[in-house]
Amino acid sequence: MHYINIKLIIAFAIALITIAGCISPASVSPSPDPAITEENNPPVASPSPSIKPTPTQAPTPTPEPTPTPRPTPRPEDLEEYNGDIFHAFYHFLIAFPEVAKTNPYGKDMDIVCVTPTEYWRSLEELYKNDFVLMDINAYLAEGEGEDGSVKKAKLMVPKGKKPLIISFDDINYYSKTLGKGICDKVILDENGDFAMSTLQPDGSELITYDNDVIPLLEKFCAEYPDFSPFGAKGVLAITGYDGILGYRVQRDSPNRESEIEAVKPVVEALKASGWVFASHSYGHIHTRSVDLERVKSDTDNWLNEVGSIVGETQVYVFAYGEYTKDHSDPKFQYLLESGFRILCGVGLPPHIKAYDRHIFMDRQNIDGYTLRNNTQRLSPLMDASVVFCPEERI
Repeated sequence: MHYINIKLIIAFAIALITIAGCISPASVSPSPDPAITEENNPPVASPSPSIKPTPTQAPTPTPEPTPTPRPTPRPEDLEEYNGDIFHAFYHFLIAFPEVAKTNPYGKDMDIVCVTPTEYWRSLEELYKNDFVLMDINAYLAEGEGEDGSVKKAKLMVPKGKKPLIISFDDINYYSKTLGKGICDKVILDENGDFAMSTLQPDGSELITYDNDVIPLLEKFCAEYPDFSPFGAKGVLAITGYDGILGYRVQRDSPNRESEIEAVKPVVEALKASGWVFASHSYGHIHTRSVDLERVKSDTDNWLNEVGSIVGETQVYVFAYGEYTKDHSDPKFQYLLESGFRILCGVGLPPHIKAYDRHIFMDRQNIDGYTLRNNTQRLSPLMDASVVFCPEERI
């Protein structure tokens, strides 16, 4: 009797193994969301070529990963830097170029974004040209004078290296652009690593590590740790009217509280890994053309809805690079009164200047337009002809 039971158990186990071996994960590929897209459903496209193998199974996020200790350069290996200060900036990536080509929004991204391949190549160029990542806050001397004055800090870098800030605008993953060639949101995978999540037309979740700014910069710094000798990564300039990092935490979101709880571990992990948050205004406003009351309400909304989640920051990145050139303008002054001490515009020549109460710097945009049209002005940073990837372009 026992012998018969054992035979049955073995046969049943073999059957289960056979069935399991015949099951394969459902194939997924990015495609615009029909509920968002204004046109008819475009054809389904495949992801761009991988820099790192991409799993298709969605892992369970694990909060609060422990940051890996990074050795600090010895004082004798450092020297004071007195040259030009470069601050390069990007937007989110054209994560799925094949999808972006199928809708009108792709033409906008073709101008203001780069592709995953171009982004990786640009990092290689920056590294080859002896740049090292610096925390933007390192440019401001610690403390303030009794009169509230500030000054630029003395920058120490590894010998032969040049300091660089990298920032990224609109890392919000707005609802209206989802399904049009970009990722949906930043997540933590089961190992506590940064990844990107993108919802597929069949309702499945595509997890990628090779097609947006955060996981790719993390990967690059892991492969080339001397690119980030002090542990700095980038500045995430975010608005707030449609949430942050792909999470709908704005005040009119029906799931605001649960979204806040979901994004908190991601925010803390980013900060622990050397990322800095900055205000990009709450509503992506035209600072020059709006009135003072709009700047006040916009700034207050960002501090209350976004600052309360990401923590204090002294960095303000003007939307459109549009700032009031007269720094005594009440709109500019309100930003200073709100705690912002490092304010950033846009301009290809490197520029940084200390004023009585703040530091102002320009940022050099790295995008489709500059890669095509401003190759000479980008040359101190990178060889645009090496970076540009026409095969992935719209």
